[in-house]
Amino acid sequence: MIFENVLQIEYINNYDFKPEIIDKYSDIIIDIFNKNINQYINNKDDDIQIILALYYFSINEYNLGEDILIKLHNKDNYNASCSLGVYYKSILNNNEKAIYYFMQAAEAKHIDALMNLAYYYLTNNNIDEFNKYNKLSNDYDHELYNINMALFNWFIDMKKNVAMTYFNKLFEMKSYRGYYLYATLTINIKDKIKYLMLAIFIKPKKIYIDCLKEYTSNFERYVLYNEYNIDVKLYSMIENIKVIYNMCPLCLINTKLIQLKCFHSICITCIKKYNIYILNKCVMCYS
Repeated sequence: MIFENVLQIEYINNYDFKPEIIDKYSDIIIDIFNKNINQYINNKDDDIQIILALYYFSINEYNLGEDILIKLHNKDNYNASCSLGVYYKSILNNNEKAIYYFMQAAEAKHIDALMNLAYYYLTNNNIDEFNKYNKLSNDYDHELYNINMALFNWFIDMKKNVAMTYFNKLFEMKSYRGYYLYATLTINIKDKIKYLMLAIFIKPKKIYIDCLKEYTSNFERYVLYNEYNIDVKLYSMIENIKVIYNMCPLCLINTKLIQLKCFHSICITCIKKYNIYILNKCVMCYS
């Protein structure tokens, strides 16, 4: 397959709460994802039910989430249909059911479903079907439209300069999917790291972190996370690196320290100053 070496991006669906949903339901989203769900289980608002379904998916209670979405799909809620398509494609890897639910929503001109179908056919080398659904969407500002066109021009038309116009549009809209996709395609290591970090800054997904690990050491990532103002607690949780607050033995400043492989703990400034990234021992070991 022409796309076999491209790390697949996520399909577009209600997992990414849209601004209007966040504005309207921010308190309820926080409440549900803090496990305060009892008062919402019988709520008649379809959007709240989708939020509840996505919460169940987030805790691996897939059957509960699926049941909610199927009930909503049967009421012609095409947001639910699209989310079911993503669920069957991304979690269960059931292409037949995924396409069925995408098609159900696409027939009602649901933009996300149309874009997901176009993306599915593009990455499976069915260019005729890709063109069909990509044109039907008629939404040139849609994130996945620009991803589809970037991929099409990069791989099919072999016009990387044209692909970059779509990537630049994705960068303007701060698309973490766009950042991640470009990072997987470019051969420039500095650009790979830059765009992976931009994606991680917006959404620190494990797949992005794992990709970054291929090109950086633990200490390089720690430096990057500090430069991008990513919470050190989040970094520690993701990377399992021990971070403490104490006086740095080199510069004598009270600050955050990272424990090195030699078990000395040094601040980020001194790690950068002495270029301590991949060494098993630090400058203190040789003093």
